[in-house]
Amino acid sequence: YEEVVMDVTAKQVNIKNELTEVMKEIQGCLARTRRLELENTKVLSEKTEVDTRLKSLCEQIQHSVQKLNSLREDQEKNFQALNVLTAELAVLDQNITELERKKILLISQTEFIEEMRGQYQEMSDPVVEGKLITPTAPLEKHSGIIGKVKDVRQVEGTNLYEIYCEAKFIELDPQDINVRITTVDEEITQKKILREELSVKIEEQKFHNEQVAKTIHAEEKVHSILESQRTDVGDEVTKLTGELELVDSELFEVRESLSQLKKNEQEFTYHFDTLAQDFESAQNNIKESENFINVKRQEKEEVSVAIAQLETELESDREKHKSLLENLTIFEQ
Repeated sequence: YEEVVMDVTAKQVNIKNELTEVMKEIQGCLARTRRLELENTKVLSEKTEVDTRLKSLCEQIQHSVQKLNSLREDQEKNFQALNVLTAELAVLDQNITELERKKILLISQTEFIEEMRGQYQEMSDPVVEGKLITPTAPLEKHSGIIGKVKDVRQVEGTNLYEIYCEAKFIELDPQDINVRITTVDEEITQKKILREELSVKIEEQKFHNEQVAKTIHAEEKVHSILESQRTDVGDEVTKLTGELELVDSELFEVRESLSQLKKNEQEFTYHFDTLAQDFESAQNNIKESENFINVKRQEKEEVSVAIAQLETELESDREKHKSLLENLTIFEQ
C-alpha cells in the first residue's frame, strides 16, 4: 500500500505538472482570445464605419450619375436646339442670298430694259411684225421677247422669211420690276431682322450650352473624385474584410484549442481525482493495516508475557519434578 501511495503520488505530481502546463496554455489562450475579441471588435467597428462611408459614396455616385445623365440629356437637347437654330439661320442666309441675287437680277433686268429702250428708239431699222410659234406660252408679266437669230429662210414664192432663233420672254415694264425690287427689299429686310433675332438666340443657346458643358465638366470632376474615393474605400473594405476573416479564423482556432485544453483539463482533473481516491483508499488501507498490526503487536506482547509466565511456571515445575524424582530415588533406595 505504501508502494501504491508512492506510485499514486508520483502520478499526481506528473498530472499536476501537466495540469499546470494546461492551465498555463489555457491562460495564454484566454489572453489571446481576449486580445483577438478586442481586435475583432475594433476591426468590425472600423469595417462598419467604412461600410457606412462606402454606402454614402455609392449614393453620392448614383446621384452624380443621375445628375450627369440629366445634364447630358439637357446638353443633347441644347445641341439639337442649336442645330435647329443653325439650320434655320442657314435657310435664312440662303433665302437672303437668293433674294439679293433676285434683286440684282431684277436691277440688271431694269438696266437692260432701259438700255434696250434707248437702243430701240435710236434704231433706224424698220419694225418687223410677225408670228412666233412656241410650245411654251409667255407669262402675264412677260411683255417682250429677246432672242438670238440662228437661221433665216425665205418662204418660197413670197416676200416673207422664216426666222429660226433662240428667244426668251422678258418683262418690258420697268415700273413693275421696280415694284418687285421694292418687295424683294422688304423681304430681305424682314429676313435680316429675323436673322439678327435668330443670331441672338443662337448666341444665347451657345452660351447656355457652354454653361451646361462647364457644369458637366465640374460634375465629372466630382464624379471622378467620388469614384477614386470609392475605390480607396473599397480597397479599405477589402483589407478590413481580410483582417476580419483572419481574426475570425485565429479566434476559431484559439477557441478550438481552448475547448480541447479544457477537455484535457477535465481529463487530468478526473485522473487526479481518481488518483486522490486511490491515494485515500491506500491511506485508509495503511491505517487499517497499521491498526491491525498494532492489535497484533499488543496481542503478541500479551502472548509473550503469558509465555514468559508459562516458562517460569514450567521451570518451577521442572524444579519440582527434579526434586520429586530425587525424593523418589531416595525413597526407592
